[in-house]
Amino acid sequence: MLKKLKQQLFVSKTDIDTANTLASVISKLDQAVFPENPINQVEIYPESNNLEAYYCKDDTQYGVFAKGLANKIKYRTSSDQGLVKPGAELSIEDACLMIAAHEIRHRLQYKENIIQFSMSYAKKGPKKWYSKKTEKYFLLAFILNFCYSYFADLKQDLQDKEYSQSLIKIATSTEEFDAMVIEYYVINEAFGRFKFRLKDFTEVIRLQPPKIN
Repeated sequence: MLKKLKQQLFVSKTDIDTANTLASVISKLDQAVFPENPINQVEIYPESNNLEAYYCKDDTQYGVFAKGLANKIKYRTSSDQGLVKPGAELSIEDACLMIAAHEIRHRLQYKENIIQFSMSYAKKGPKKWYSKKTEKYFLLAFILNFCYSYFADLKQDLQDKEYSQSLIKIATSTEEFDAMVIEYYVINEAFGRFKFRLKDFTEVIRLQPPKIN
């Protein structure tokens, strides 16, 4: 039994290195967004989880799940979905930046009660912007359309697999939709820069939905 437990908890060096990279990016980006009140603890757990990382709602720490993380990151780097630049290749650091932006957006949601992007907003906004040919919001409209389609497909998939209504509600909540919009906004902004510093994304992570006229 003990031998089996050790095998289950075995974490490869690649997973550990990836977890350390992700923890470092989360910590540095949190400091950039919350310079006066950063969270100094990013706990790395050896076990596997459906999540790559999480923000603790008591505002004491972030967490990273190490086992299997390298493969999850590799999967992210193998797709250009949600990216304006076709064929763009994500690095491990890029994927970690997306996850970090997602979790730090969750911290903003709970600490500052910001106005969040929602599926109902995504359904209305881009149509108006496209009809007016508003170039200012082209990237945001692209991301909102992508996230809307992703969440619609995700909800249908979870329903088809007969997951519980409570899990479906959490997985497709406004909080998760909003955080996904921000993570894709951040990575698309990153591809538009030759060099960047993490603090360059503070405004993007704090972005709130523009008024739809």
